[in-house]
Order: sequence, then structure tokens, then C-alpha cells
Amino acid sequence: MKISFIPYLIIGSVIMLSSAFAQEKSISIGARGGLSIPKIQATGDNPMSKGYKSKVAAGAGIFAEFHITKCFSIRPMIEYSGQGGKRDGMQAIPQRMLAPMFEQIPPAFLPTVKENLPEYLYANFQSTTSFNYLMVPVLAQFGWNLKPSSPYRVYVSGGPFISFLLSAHQETSGTSSIYVNNTGTVTLDQALSAAMGMPIAIGPKPFDRNDDIKDQMHKINAGLTGYAGISYTTQRHTIFLEGGGSYGFVKLQKEAVNGQNRIGVGNVMFGYSYRLGK
Repeated sequence: MKISFIPYLIIGSVIMLSSAFAQEKSISIGARGGLSIPKIQATGDNPMSKGYKSKVAAGAGIFAEFHITKCFSIRPMIEYSGQGGKRDGMQAIPQRMLAPMFEQIPPAFLPTVKENLPEYLYANFQSTTSFNYLMVPVLAQFGWNLKPSSPYRVYVSGGPFISFLLSAHQETSGTSSIYVNNTGTVTLDQALSAAMGMPIAIGPKPFDRNDDIKDQMHKINAGLTGYAGISYTTQRHTIFLEGGGSYGFVKLQKEAVNGQNRIGVGNVMFGYSYRLGK
């Protein structure tokens, strides 16, 4: 089965399960939305993995909550999650990405030059990486009323998730010289001039571009997610505020040369649900 059909299969299964369950027991259906604060975390020594800061993105979804007992329920969800990170300042660039800059080097010198340059070069610019995921968490939820007759309830929830990558882009901006070290003290011009015994002037280069990097990423992630929240219920209507997050166990990149990162997301969500059945 192709991956593109899996989200629709999951959505259909949740809808059918909800319909069947609602005939016998109580079920709530609802929606939630809010802010996600993702963090891309390095998992190795590859310089392409380092230096990411958090960015703010949006998240929203729908869910069904199956009430098993007064204190325990199961809540599967289907939601959109914006994720990613940003980097400002000195960043690593694979030498292979700078091939056009070597065109002015005489072909006879090119093998020697490439052998003596490090695998990763550096430049000072801005970079934002954006991922859009369809996430499917399944949470076990435990909740308690603050008092027996109180409309206020506190709860905690947790469970696994699987997510499907919808899109991935990397947007860069700025102009910078190319450096052979991450401190920015030796430019590529200086290193090439010294290696070849002749002046080479590559100069600053623009980094204004927007690249689709989905093919470089794994299309599926999986991990754990959890939340704590407070809700207010009147008759069959419930509003709630919750905070929590998720962490993916799958490395984002297919190839280590592009980095080795995992991603975690903090969320603050506001939602509403309506209780069906008993």
C-alpha cells in the first residue's frame, strides 16, 4: 500500500469506530487548535545538524474521545502540525553544494583543491526550515473533577503517535563570504589562493532562495506525545486548555551528509468538545 493512502485509511477507521462506539457508550467529538513550538535537536557531530533555534508554528486538529470509565478515556486525534527550526549566523555548507563556485579554478588544479578543502565550509546567513505534518496520536487520558459536582476537571494524557510529512522547505537569505572554518577567520578566497599560489577572488555570495527539501527527509515519523490540561463542562459542552508536547524517534534526514536531527514539539492548545451518547 502506498504511503499516500495511509492517512485516509486511518481517518476512515476512526470515523467508523466512533460511530460504532457511540451506539453503546459515551463519546465526545471535538476540535482543538493553538501554537506549536518545535525544536530541532542534533543527534550527532555533523555540523549540518547544529545551531537550530525554535520557531513558532500553528497546529490544529479533530479528535474523538471514548469514555471508558469516569476517570479514563481514549482519545485518538488527527491533526495538522507545523514544525521546523531556524538558524542565524555562521552555518555549515557541504562542499558539494558549492561546486559552481569552483568553475573559475583551472581544471588541472581542481582535484588538489577539493582534496585540501574540508568537507563542510561555512557562511553567515539566515535559514528557516519548515515542515508540515499530518499527525495521528492515540492518547490514554486520566481525569478528575476538582470536586464531585464541580464543572472543572484536570487531566493528563499520553501515548504514541505516527506522523506523515506533507511538505518540507528551507528558506535562506543574506549575503556572505565563504569560510573554511566556523569562526570566520579564513575565507575560501584566502585558502584557495594559498593552495594554488595565485590570487583567487570568489567574494561574497547571495543566499536568497527557497528549496523544496521533502525528498531529503523521511516521510514518516513516530514517537510519544503527552499533555496536561484543565476543562470546564456544562451539560454536553466542554472547553479546555492544555499544554504538552511530542518527540519523534525517527531521524529527519535520509542521508547523514544533510544532518542528523530529531524533532520535538511543545504545544499550547485550546479546544471544544461535544458529548454524544450516554
